[in-house]
Amino acid sequence: MSTELEDYISLTGRVFLSVIFIQSGMGKVGNFEGTVGYMSAHGMPMAPIFLFGAISFLLLGGLSLLSGYKIKYGVLMLLIFIVPATFIFHAFWAVPEEMVKIQTIMFTKNIAIIGGLLSVLAHGAGRFSLDKKSD
Repeated sequence: MSTELEDYISLTGRVFLSVIFIQSGMGKVGNFEGTVGYMSAHGMPMAPIFLFGAISFLLLGGLSLLSGYKIKYGVLMLLIFIVPATFIFHAFWAVPEEMVKIQTIMFTKNIAIIGGLLSVLAHGAGRFSLDKKSD
């Protein structure tokens, strides 16, 4: 594959991957109290504080991923968010039987996203980024 094609593929992958994080962060801003309630129902202590941190990591990390600016820091923020969230909120092994299928889907979706983030962490943002290099 040509280097130029790889650059376009890298950019496209970053854009697609960033959408879920930016959208999720904005959704949490727009439904702050509802999200605090959801987190509290899952046993999260200090839910408003953790939610503020989650929103910050989602938006800053998502924008870093989108733009390619300080990509390794942005990806690390997203990983710090998504890994525990996956095990806390999508624990398919600990839900009622009627919820196992959907939580399994959500869990494996997040595992795939983690794989994509690790790939970006390993290979950097590519040529089409604000840094034009990986940190």
